Amino acid sequence: MLGISFHSTSIAVYTSNERGSGT
Repeated sequence: MLGISFHSTSIAVYTSNERGSGT
């Protein structure tokens, strides 16, 4: 469960970073 939560968080952070960069 913890692994899934961590994975989901990583995706959210990665997506936010990509959108923030405007790439």
